[in-house]
Amino acid sequence: MIQSLKETFLQEAAEQLQTLEDALLALERHGGGQEASADGSTIHTAFRAAHTIKGSAGMAGAPDISHFMHAVENVLDRMRDGALGAEPALITVMLGCADHLRELLAAFEADADAARETVARGEALGRQLQPWLECAAAGAAVAAVASVSDGRTAGTPGRAWRVALQPGPEIFQRGVDPLRLIAQLGQRVQRLDVTTAAEALPAWEPFDPELSYLGFALDIEGDLAAGDIEEAFAFMRGECDLDIRARSADVKPTNGATSIHPTNTKPAAPTSKGSIRVDADKLDQLMDLVGELVIAGAGAGALAQRRGDTELNEALGIVARRIEELREAAMQMRMVPIAATFNRFQRVVRDVSQELGKDIELVLSGGETELDKSVVEQIGDPLMHLVRNSIDHGIEPTALRLERGKPARGRLALSARHEAGGIVIEIADDGGGLDTRRILAKAAERGLVAPNATPSDAEIHRLIFEPGFSTAERVTELSGRGVGMDVVRRNIQALRGSIHIHSEPGAGCRITVRLPLTLAIIDGFRVGVGDAHFVVPLESVGECIGFEERAGGCDYMTLHGEMLPYVRLRELFGLPRNGNARPSENVVVVHHGGRKVGLVVERLYGGMQAVIKPLGRLFEGIDGLAGSILLGGGEIALFLDIASLLANVDQKERARAAVH
Repeated sequence: MIQSLKETFLQEAAEQLQTLEDALLALERHGGGQEASADGSTIHTAFRAAHTIKGSAGMAGAPDISHFMHAVENVLDRMRDGALGAEPALITVMLGCADHLRELLAAFEADADAARETVARGEALGRQLQPWLECAAAGAAVAAVASVSDGRTAGTPGRAWRVALQPGPEIFQRGVDPLRLIAQLGQRVQRLDVTTAAEALPAWEPFDPELSYLGFALDIEGDLAAGDIEEAFAFMRGECDLDIRARSADVKPTNGATSIHPTNTKPAAPTSKGSIRVDADKLDQLMDLVGELVIAGAGAGALAQRRGDTELNEALGIVARRIEELREAAMQMRMVPIAATFNRFQRVVRDVSQELGKDIELVLSGGETELDKSVVEQIGDPLMHLVRNSIDHGIEPTALRLERGKPARGRLALSARHEAGGIVIEIADDGGGLDTRRILAKAAERGLVAPNATPSDAEIHRLIFEPGFSTAERVTELSGRGVGMDVVRRNIQALRGSIHIHSEPGAGCRITVRLPLTLAIIDGFRVGVGDAHFVVPLESVGECIGFEERAGGCDYMTLHGEMLPYVRLRELFGLPRNGNARPSENVVVVHHGGRKVGLVVERLYGGMQAVIKPLGRLFEGIDGLAGSILLGGGEIALFLDIASLLANVDQKERARAAVH
């Protein structure tokens, strides 16, 4: 139970920490001073996040986190009361507190004491917060004197409440202590009287010491709103009945009292379906089982076709449809919005732009777009590098922007949308765009292109993804080492995605990343060469046409008036021929990242559902392969990496240009 509580705390604390950081950044964007602190919804969100982390840390056995967050909560409470404004210096310190909390959570997760450096940073942050706490305390003292001069007694309670609290029976099993929450509420009010309600207490025989039976009646006097009281019991939300009623400070409640803010009362009929937390490993296991079911279903279907049993084929057709529905349901369970990944970049843009002395606005859109959680987890680092690259290389310094007639504030837009069965993520800036002449000169210097070559802009743009390529004049913390863009492309290709650059000199640059929605099960198109089977993503297949041998061994053919490069899979993978007869061949035209390539094959099997498995050690590192697929008849098919095949075409083209 203790381990379960710890895991729940860490998960919720990570979510609340992100909420806190987002709220602080939103306050900073609104500007400093009283105007920002008056933004009730934002500051209340920040306060609730800090308060929840502090309270749950105490119950989860993390007193150092609870103690640290107490000071953070006090500052936010003063901001919420209007005693402090969201001035830039304070926001910077508070963001530093968020970073420190992240370190404390990591140490708690590892069951380790915080490092000496971490402790020292925490103490330094506490000292930095002290002036704002002292300023707020002085303001509170002035307010108290003013209230006395108005003929009012200092400390007179502002409002009175009657609260009925009935914790759920299994509240202890989550490690939640209602008395601790009540005591924490008591520290924020002038008076708190507590009486117990034992109506639900059973007789001795069915009594279970691990269950909660007592309810509580709270008489509260203090300057709190109903929402503040609800926040005090936020950690029990969904697991208690909470009724909050206003009353006169000098009149006891009556049965006819009006309910001002009842929460979490049990309705006669459920009004929402609710949700539950499911461990990610369980979802992965479910997807694996669905994948095995897909393979087994395909095998049964192939067997039925060979036997020619009509009734069995019809029955298996129904089973296949149900498997497809199950697959879609399992995939939907794994789908998460990309907003959490996008929100991370608000802090990145803020910190990096300040470090470089630039004024940059980040615009986010499409955060509700959903894709498989495994893709979300792996796309974060490539996007991080692309965002930092746009800030460092793309958007000009303020003085240069003004000289070019641009707004002083640069604009960086990050968006996502669904398109053609996948997801498209765009990173666009309004900077100076890519300097094609400089890139081409650097590429020629490194021997990547011939000295007299005249490649197109798109071909020049692709050069920045070459290993070790950099046009930076000096090495900085952000760039200049030639490590980054090649890793970005490799990581995106590992996700079966593509990356494309569109740049306009002086107007900016747009980087488009296309990704599949999921990595586990795909709709594929199977082809064959000899006894070998290959599968490509069905969504990338454009058309299939007959193939005729070209004279001179040329690797290009004319298709719809355009030159199409093609790759012979037999030659690429060194597959032997059976006999002297040359079988008829077809070209499967596939597209990837705005480019096309033809695959010369001998057989077309058509569409299929495919479960992609990792390659064995024997096949690791072979260009053109991205995974393996078990077919219904027990054969193994190889999943083709279209991006790698296009890179092979580019390599041949460069080699041909170097010879000539």
